Amino acid sequence: MREAELTISFEELQHRITAIDRLIETVSYMIIVHIIL
Repeated sequence: MREAELTISFEELQHRITAIDRLIETVSYMIIVHIIL
């Protein structure tokens, strides 16, 4: 794999990790709110 392709896939990976991280945060927040209420 060329360096440019590797950089693009690494950036994509970071975006996906951030998206998954936000999803987990949202889901755990909803669960906590549900438990409290």
